[in-house]
Amino acid sequence: MLMLHGVECLDPVPSGQDHLGTRTFEHGGSHLPRIVHVLDHEQAESVKLMRPSARTLGWFWGLSREGQKNRLISRERDEDIINATTFLGMQPEVDANRIVLFGISYGGANVVSTGAADPRTKAVVSVVGFGDGDRWMRNSRRLWEYWALRKHVEKDRERRVLTGTSEYVDAYEILVPTPAEEKVYSGGGQIASLKSELPLETADDIMSYKPEAVVAQIAPRPLLIIGAELDYLTGFEECVSLYEKAHEPKQLHILPGISHYETYTQGFDTVVRMSLNVFAQALK
Repeated sequence: MLMLHGVECLDPVPSGQDHLGTRTFEHGGSHLPRIVHVLDHEQAESVKLMRPSARTLGWFWGLSREGQKNRLISRERDEDIINATTFLGMQPEVDANRIVLFGISYGGANVVSTGAADPRTKAVVSVVGFGDGDRWMRNSRRLWEYWALRKHVEKDRERRVLTGTSEYVDAYEILVPTPAEEKVYSGGGQIASLKSELPLETADDIMSYKPEAVVAQIAPRPLLIIGAELDYLTGFEECVSLYEKAHEPKQLHILPGISHYETYTQGFDTVVRMSLNVFAQALK
């Protein structure tokens, strides 16, 4: 299984600490999938400090963006996922015909677009992802703030042409926090690393990124979409839109009483159980 994360794991974590999501796929024994985490280069620096999981074969990241901190560009992440699929299939412990994708948050969008493009993927699970990046950006802020962001992004586009670099801004300028997320951020730890800076190129890319435009191409392979009722970061409506545009076989589950980042914590056992059921059926 290839596991895709969002922007929550961008910064290094304390020595000996498990990577988000690694240990949670170990519940239940040896029948669970072997995992390769697909990370950005900045995230890759963290793995040098982390204790490997018994189910983790390794970590994979694209090196072409080395030195560009917190860079999240959908087409580059999709390329990394495709390359990681090849890498995973090369491992002696892995059957290359039994590879599945699991993505959460931003990774939940990436697995949709990559799964649609790569026929080697046997099943896709997308958790609290989004279907239309521009709609997400527009719905997560007041209208005048949305147009201010677009103007800022257009200026940054000119800057990138002239200088080759993007302006870094507070992540909150792009990913508007809600009270639920602010509560998590204030607690410190890995998810609190979202309180960092992101390049405006990330916002530019998100606004043109529309995984729901290709989600139908995943069929006839199974697709599971999991949303969170209290997800006010991306909105569970994004999951509903993805589901409506997908073709069978497909499933949609909205976890009650759970916020976006709580799918990583108290809701994650449920996420794992649902995901493993889909994977088991797909890999019979």
